[in-house]
Amino acid sequence: MINTAVKIMKKTVGAVAKVSVSEVTKVADGVKAIGVVAGMVPSKKKSLAEVTEDLKRLKELKDLGILSEEEFEEKKKKYMEML
Repeated sequence: MINTAVKIMKKTVGAVAKVSVSEVTKVADGVKAIGVVAGMVPSKKKSLAEVTEDLKRLKELKDLGILSEEEFEEKKKKYMEML
């Protein structure tokens, strides 16, 4: 379902807002990442590589303005506890 929403968003937002496809793609990727990362942090142990990748995604969300600094720090703490 989220992939369908992302496809529609890429087509319509780019046309309506007159922004580049790469900018729309960044936002779409952020939307996907929110579905995967924000609020859905699994409680199992993860490898350092897995946590590192997840933290990179969180940082991208923060850089895009999707997560606040406080939200980022809260989620980062949860991921660090999984190591």
